[in-house]
Amino acid sequence: MSDESGRMPEAYIDEPEPPFAQLKVEDLGPGHGEVFIGVDDVAVDVDRVCWVLRDAPVFGGEFRDVAPLLLRRTRDLGYELRMGGLPEGSSFTLIPTPDGATWVRVEVV
Repeated sequence: MSDESGRMPEAYIDEPEPPFAQLKVEDLGPGHGEVFIGVDDVAVDVDRVCWVLRDAPVFGGEFRDVAPLLLRRTRDLGYELRMGGLPEGSSFTLIPTPDGATWVRVEVV
């Protein structure tokens, strides 16, 4: 007789997931896939290069309506940003000289 008799098989037990940890842009790796960020976390410099705050929170697809910009970390450890769901009159903050400690450069695709 096995000491497992009368017990629920382990494969049938739904383990609770670990608590949600809010990821930031700088935490992303290529394996995270596409995430959403808010418009206020994006700026442009005088050369129209796009920048994103390193410590900006990122969200999953359920936040698409409130964080309409799609961000992805590329395999070469760069970032890609897709614009979607923005009103025509969207305006991003102009930062003449972005600080690399605060901002990360992203490619708009």
